[in-house]
Amino acid sequence: MPDPAPLGKVLDALSGLTTTEAEDALALTIIETGGFDTKIITREKGAAVKKNGLLEIIEPKLTLDDVGGLDVLKADLLSKRKLFTPEARRAGVEPPRGFLFVGQAGTGKSLTSQVCGSNFGIPTLRLDAGNIFASLVGESERNWRTAFATAKAIAPCVFWIDEVDGLTSGAASSGKTDGGTTNRVFKSILQDMQYNSHGIFFVFTANDIDAIPDPLIDRLKVWSVELPNAAEREAIWRIHIPKLREEQTEPWDINKFDLPSLSAATEGFSGRQIEDAWRKAIELAFNAGRPPGMMDCVDAVSGFTPTSVTMIEQIEARRRRLAGKATSASTPTPTKTNTNIRKLAA
Repeated sequence: MPDPAPLGKVLDALSGLTTTEAEDALALTIIETGGFDTKIITREKGAAVKKNGLLEIIEPKLTLDDVGGLDVLKADLLSKRKLFTPEARRAGVEPPRGFLFVGQAGTGKSLTSQVCGSNFGIPTLRLDAGNIFASLVGESERNWRTAFATAKAIAPCVFWIDEVDGLTSGAASSGKTDGGTTNRVFKSILQDMQYNSHGIFFVFTANDIDAIPDPLIDRLKVWSVELPNAAEREAIWRIHIPKLREEQTEPWDINKFDLPSLSAATEGFSGRQIEDAWRKAIELAFNAGRPPGMMDCVDAVSGFTPTSVTMIEQIEARRRRLAGKATSASTPTPTKTNTNIRKLAA
C-alpha cells in the first residue's frame, strides 16, 4: 500500500475516468511498474478523452523557456503558477478564469496556450472550436456539453478552445443562417464560464478580434500578441537553432550564427515564419552537403514575405479594435525601418 501522499496523487489522476476506465488504468500501471504511476494514468486518461473525438490532452512537454519573447505575458503566468495548487484552494484563493490570446497567425498564441498547463502543473485539454458543430439538430449543443463535462471531470485543468473566432463569427446572424445553433452554443459557453467553471482555466485563441463578441471579451483577460520585436526575434532564433530535430544526434552550434543580424533580417516576420526560414536553411545546407550557416539563413529568409507586409490591413484593424481592451504580451518597443536582408550577404 503506497503512503498517503502518493495515494492522494493517484486519486487526483483518476478523476474524470469512469469506474471501468479507472480500474483498467490502475491495472495497467501495476503491470508496467509494479506500483502506481500517475504518468501512466494520465496517459490512459488521454486515450479515454480522445475516444469522443472532440478533445485531446496536450502532453506537458513545453515550458515558458520554449516561448521566445512575450515577456509581460510570461511574467503574468509565472505570478499565477501556484493558484491551482491544493494549498491555494485550502487558503480560499479564487483561481483566475482565463485568457484570450488575439493576434496574427504564427505569433505564439497556440504555443503559449500549450505552456499554460505546464506552468500551472495541471492537464491541458484542447478543443478545436470547429469540431463542435454537427449537422443533426441538437448535436452541436450536445458536443459542447460533452466537452465541457469532460473538462469539469478532469478539473483543475486548462481548457484551450482554439480558433474561437471560427465559432463566434456567425453568432450575430445565427437565427437566419443556422436556426440559432451558433447563438445557443455561444450562450452555453458563456453560462458555463460564469456559473459552472470552478477549477477550469479557459484559454481562447483568435486571429480576428472583430469576430469575438463583447460578452466573451469581458469575461477574460485579453492579451494582444504582436509580431515579435528585435529582441524577441533573436530569442526565437536562439531557441530554434540548437533544437534537435527527429533522430538528430547533435545540435547545431549556435555560436556560429550572428543572431542580431538574423533578427534584423527577419523584421516583420512572425515566429512561425522564423521557424520556417530556419527549416529552409537546414534544407539548403543539407542539399549542399554541409552544416547550416549564416548564408543558408540569408538565402532562406530572402524567400519569405514578412507577415507585416502580407497582413498589414488586418494587423492595423486588430490594433484599433484592441485599443484600451487588451494588454500587450510584450514590452512595447519603437518600430524600426525594415532591414535589407541582402546587406547580410555582402
